[in-house]
Amino acid sequence: SLPSTKENQPEPPTVKLIAQDGGLPVERIARVVRTENVIDRESRVLFAIARLDDPYARLSESDKETIRIGSFVTAELESSKLKNVFKIPSSAVKGVDKIAIVDDENKITFRETEVVLADGAYVYVRRGIEEGDLICLTSPQSLYTGTLVTWSQDQE
Repeated sequence: SLPSTKENQPEPPTVKLIAQDGGLPVERIARVVRTENVIDRESRVLFAIARLDDPYARLSESDKETIRIGSFVTAELESSKLKNVFKIPSSAVKGVDKIAIVDDENKITFRETEVVLADGAYVYVRRGIEEGDLICLTSPQSLYTGTLVTWSQDQE
């Protein structure tokens, strides 16, 4: 007989599902059972399918809250700590991975970067920018390469 494919397999990652029930948050822990094979190029989203055992809490005598099938949920996954990355506001990114840098002549240049994670508010960049680079935080959608800019130092 063939060996089991489940032997020595790591435990699937857990995910916290948060739904709303009557305006109140309902939290339950589920397991990721699979992911889609495609990452959306624009949003950098990878779709995951999670399994919530006993969503109506009928099989156990606990006081677990229920999450109804078909409910919209927010999912929170834990990941390993990122090292050697820059945290940049998502609003400062043009397209998927271009960041506006202010060069030595106070002109805009765009650099392609390696975005390793995006969480909605921020992108985390591993390559393409360096310590000391001046990043333009103005929405880059209306900026062009060579645009002359003036800047002020952030007071925070």
